Formats: sequence, C-alpha cells, structure tokens
Amino acid sequence: MNDQTPNLTASNTVAQLMDSSGITVVAVVDDVFGGPSVADYRASEFEEFWAEIQHDEAATAELLAYGISIRSPQDIDRNVLITLLANRDRLVRLKPAFEMYFAPTFDAKLKPVDSLCNCLERELHRTVVRSDGMDDLNDPSIRLIFLDYFLEERSEAESIRKARRLAEEIKVKYSQDRRPVVLLMSSKPDITPDMIASMRKGAGFLGTMFEFVSKQLFAETLKLVITVGCIVKSLPERQQVQLFVEAVENSISNATEKLQDSVRGLSFEDYAYIQKLSLQREGHPLGDYVSWLYSTYFGHLLCDSIPEREALDALTFAKLPTASFEPSSQFIDIYKNIVTQPAGPIGGHPRDKRAAEPDSAPFLHFGDMGVFT
Repeated sequence: MNDQTPNLTASNTVAQLMDSSGITVVAVVDDVFGGPSVADYRASEFEEFWAEIQHDEAATAELLAYGISIRSPQDIDRNVLITLLANRDRLVRLKPAFEMYFAPTFDAKLKPVDSLCNCLERELHRTVVRSDGMDDLNDPSIRLIFLDYFLEERSEAESIRKARRLAEEIKVKYSQDRRPVVLLMSSKPDITPDMIASMRKGAGFLGTMFEFVSKQLFAETLKLVITVGCIVKSLPERQQVQLFVEAVENSISNATEKLQDSVRGLSFEDYAYIQKLSLQREGHPLGDYVSWLYSTYFGHLLCDSIPEREALDALTFAKLPTASFEPSSQFIDIYKNIVTQPAGPIGGHPRDKRAAEPDSAPFLHFGDMGVFT
C-alpha cells in the first residue's frame, strides 16, 4: 500500500456519495477569481514597483503597449494589476518588478482556493464553477457553495451585503428541497465563532445549511475530502431540518396573531378559573402558571400543525455529524434559557404576608438548584 491509497479510497467513497446525492456541480465564490485588488497590497509595494521601473524606458514602453499609463504609484489601480496579471507570461522588462512586488501576494491568496478546486475536480471528479460574485450561480444542480468570508477585502459590511444577495438568490433560484449548503471559508486566523455567526445572521443563511471551513484545510487533501464527505452524507437530514425550520418561520406571524388574540380575549373571570386549575393549593403563583400556559400554547400554535414535524420526529442522529463543529451560540443560548433562569435575591412566596420578614421561608420550586454565596 502506497501513501496515496488512503486518499484514493476516501476520494472514491466520497465521489460515489456525491453521485448518489446528485451533486455534480460545486461552486467556489471568491474575489480572487476577479484578479488582484488594491486592498491586497501595502502602499510601499506600489512605491517600490514604481521606483524600479520609472526610469526604465523599455519598461514604461511595455506598460504603454498594454494600454497602461501611470505617472506615480497612486495611478496603480485594480485595472493595472489585472492587466499585468493577465499578461504575466508575456512580460519582459516588467516581469522582475511584477514578480517581486505583486505576484507573491496574489499567488498566496490564490493557492488555497486553487487547491480546493483541484481537489474537487481531480479527486472528486466534480464540475467546479469559479466565480468572484453571484452572477455565475445559475446552475440549479449546484448543491455545495464554498463562499469566501471577505468577498470585499477589508470590508466586512460589504462582504455581508454580497453574501445576503447570494442568500436571496438561493431562495429564488432553488426549490426548497434543492437548497445548497453554504461553506463559509477564510484564510484569516482571527475569524471567531461570533464573526461567523454575524456573517450567517447578516446574510440570512439558514444555520442547518451553513458551515465554516478554514482555507488551511485545503492544503490537506485527505482532511478536505473527509470534510466534504461529512457534509454530503448529512445533506438529507439537513434538508429535513431546513424544511421544518422554514415551515416554523412561515407559521410564526400567524401563531403570534392567534396568541395575541387569545391573550387579549381572556376575561377577568378566566383568570380566576385559571387559578383554580393551577396548583393553587400547593402554592403555585398565578403569574408563574399563566407564563407557562402562554408559552405552551404558543408552542402548540407554532409547531403542532406543521406537517414537516413528522419527518423531523423520525430523524435520529446515531452520532454527531462531525466532531470539529462546536454547538452554536444560538443553541447554547436557547438551551441555557430552557434549563436555567436568572434569579435575583430569593424572596418569600408572593402570597406570604410575612415574605418581607428576614426569617420567612424562601419561595422555591421543586427541582430548583442554585449557587449560594
């Protein structure tokens, strides 16, 4: 067995999995496909490039031959960089300066994305749509989209705006049961979970159809193939959850309206009946019971009439889909608020006339736990 055997075995397995899932086309969206950007470089690099060529008549003549007219470092814009890159193999007098000051940064930015595309094409035998924007994503068979975090270099707000446009186009171009999974990618080492969550929320991507991968992963073919395989294998379950979530979203306004009508319609006498139905004799306060009553009723209005719930009920996870993804901040917040609640100073029972007395018994619920200092 040679060193390539594990890669080949994993690649063949994942390729077969993608075939069975109908994934023939993968999109990679990254601004690097649009060529170099001025924001990629320091001002000193433009100055040093200009200093090296400005007195070289052959170099300036070569610039003019490519339709480039610059008289200072400030004239080097994106069009100049793109033109030089497009003619990189034909440059003569300009080539040393270009390779010294401009090529390394662009090559370093392109390398991980190139590795990703090569893996998808050569190892997994997929068609790859390379795009620096959203206009090329018209193929309804695209089921995976690798999306660069910084579609606009050094402008997170603009990147989120572009990503939001992609999310809107996905809703329009793809049917509910064919929505692609979006894999946010970045080479930045300082991308935090909060930044990822902010991008997802700002763009409007559904959490179940959204993941993050570091571009550092693209240098390790086997790990990349396994990661793609995990995503692809979980696609049917992701779609079931997606359909349920979208159904819940669509029912929220109607459920809220019904709850509001019910709450406003309760009479004064109804509250008296509610107290009789509650554990009044055991000391259950009316406000606490009504809060539970409303929340349970809202859950009924929200979810019980959704047919997609049946498919979700049948869904089981034998194990976590991937070991590398931690619970989201949204899950942590939801779970924390379900199993715990913040409490101020513990007082007496609301109906205890001696509640204000220092020796009165504290009002506790069965099962309450706390940290006392």
